[in-house]
Amino acid sequence: MAKLYFRYSAMNAGKSTALLQVAHNYEENDKNVLLYTAEIDDRFDPGTITSRLGPQRNSRMYNQQTDFFADLSTAQDLSCVLLDEAQFLLPAQVRQLHQAAHVLGIPVICYGLRSDFQGEPFPGSVYLLTLACSKAHRSPSKAKRSTARCAAAASTPRWRKRTCSFRPWR
Repeated sequence: MAKLYFRYSAMNAGKSTALLQVAHNYEENDKNVLLYTAEIDDRFDPGTITSRLGPQRNSRMYNQQTDFFADLSTAQDLSCVLLDEAQFLLPAQVRQLHQAAHVLGIPVICYGLRSDFQGEPFPGSVYLLTLACSKAHRSPSKAKRSTARCAAAASTPRWRKRTCSFRPWR
């Protein structure tokens, strides 16, 4: 049975790299995957999922008007949907992806942030945390964890907070 999955972590933790690895593994086994990224994400080329390590792949872009269930209903021979920047999904789109997984039998794996730099949850992430059959936090690499410490709690940070002259930026 196909499921909706949500893989979340802080920025720079390797979510896009993990997504590209999953796509590669499916395709190495002659399986077809469909990749999506948010139209609003303009850090790299539009319609491209890019890892900071260098690998990149073309993908479909989604915006607020995208109807995932209608889009995936017409797809043929599809083994998996991989979605980057999932925090930008609308609640209705998360329900569409959930429906696609359970009705169409297509696994959907979403990668994104759980909350912004102030700890406020993204609406799409809230619905993914609610509806996803499987949720997993992706920890930063050991190298990052050893240097990225929260001074106040002497522990690994839960999110990255922007500062200006060492004062919280709001």
